[in-house]
Amino acid sequence: TILRSILFEFIEGYYNRQRLHSSLKYEFPLDFETQWFEKNAEKCKH
Repeated sequence: TILRSILFEFIEGYYNRQRLHSSLKYEFPLDFETQWFEKNAEKCKH
């Protein structure tokens, strides 16, 4: 259980944020999210 928690934290907290994702056109997730929000800022406002 402890090992599972450690692995989950590593994969979700570090690895998935650092690797390039093919589904995101080989961009880092944070870069993709930033660009998406910049393009869709008006749609996100209430």
